Amino acid sequence: MAKFLMLCCIVFQSILLMPCFVQSQPSAIQSWIQSHHLPFPIAQKDSAVFAQQFKDKRIVAIGEATHGSSEIFSVRNSLTQYLIEHQGFNRVAVEAPMTEVEAINRYILGLSADTVPQMKYFCYTASTTEEMKTLVEWLRQYNQTHHSKVQLFGIDITMPVSVAKNVRSFFAQYKPDAVSIADSAYSWYATPTSTERAMLQTIVGLSSERLPILQQYQKKADFVYQYLKEIAPVTTCPKEEFAWVLKNAEIMSLCIRNISLLHSSIRKGYDKDNLRDSGMAENARWILESDSLQRNKLIIFGHNAHTNFGFQEYGEQPAMGEYLKKWYRNAFYTIATGFYRGSANVWVEVLENKVRKSKLLPKEIPQAQKYSLEWYCHQVGIKSGVLLISDPLLPKNIKKYLSRPQNLHSVGATMDTGLEFFTPRNSFDAFLFIDTVSASQMLPAELRQW
Repeated sequence: MAKFLMLCCIVFQSILLMPCFVQSQPSAIQSWIQSHHLPFPIAQKDSAVFAQQFKDKRIVAIGEATHGSSEIFSVRNSLTQYLIEHQGFNRVAVEAPMTEVEAINRYILGLSADTVPQMKYFCYTASTTEEMKTLVEWLRQYNQTHHSKVQLFGIDITMPVSVAKNVRSFFAQYKPDAVSIADSAYSWYATPTSTERAMLQTIVGLSSERLPILQQYQKKADFVYQYLKEIAPVTTCPKEEFAWVLKNAEIMSLCIRNISLLHSSIRKGYDKDNLRDSGMAENARWILESDSLQRNKLIIFGHNAHTNFGFQEYGEQPAMGEYLKKWYRNAFYTIATGFYRGSANVWVEVLENKVRKSKLLPKEIPQAQKYSLEWYCHQVGIKSGVLLISDPLLPKNIKKYLSRPQNLHSVGATMDTGLEFFTPRNSFDAFLFIDTVSASQMLPAELRQW
């Protein structure tokens, strides 16, 4: 709590001092942005400087200022293709359910019978878009012409629909006498209409009476996970296949525990307890370390609030990027995206026939806050460009400006103010600015319904 209060004091002080500081040197900040930004797509004259940023990097996280803007996704696609083709990256991880995205991974590897990608398995509207479909098809085509294959993963611990089927299939093949263990633990979740399954997808409507039921399922899920760990030394299952089944069981346990924790904290009047960022970080590490020779290089897609290494989204709990920075240090590199104005697809509550419903709709987002990094980029006239804000050779006044908390665009599945406090230089290595964004191109409903 003391740490949180100290952070609040720093932010409050910065709010008071920021206008005085930036008004005193607007020309210096604008001059630096004008002379040091790299127009994107990267020109040949800037290619060496840009490429140097990724030297010896094992993880590059590409943040999203919104979960629903077309230009952000398109720029991210271009950057991903560059990292794969020119920097040797071979794994892509998306802020989407880990157990479900495997179906799309099989498609890009040519291992499924699907002739089109089953985009519904991304589960979140941030990924069930035309822009993401374009990237999935590009990954599939890339793999068809390259010996070294790129794989696609989810990293989220939510919505583990396939766990029951995956774990049961393992037991049926390698330990038939234990099938009943999986059935006992997961049968409630294998029924699409079950109320309990709905509880794992959202905490809305999770009553106090049902919380003890969920906690019972937690014990069963934990038992399966521990049982699998115990039989690991003696199973005849191939190592890679068993590792995936074990990861499935772990995710189910984490998912149930996370929902219970969130519900308990909300009952106490706050929603700061959350295992999601730590779970996503662990999943990213699992993907990266699955190759004992350390040849894997990982690209992560996620919201800026998850990919940064300095902003604590859930009270005093670190964001995913903070865990990854601690574990991988300089081998971790994170790029934030930002913009001046535009729109995004967000979930909003509407009233239809006197019934409240959530609908995905394009919404205008407030313009960037005055004196913010996004505002200055617009004043300079940048349409799309990259700023290398972690450069140790930055002038002192620029370092000082970038080391103060400021409101930057931050829009998730829903939109409150559309802004969030970040300290750019203490949270990201680079800042990719796009002047104007528009709502992402959603796939038809029948192709994204899960």
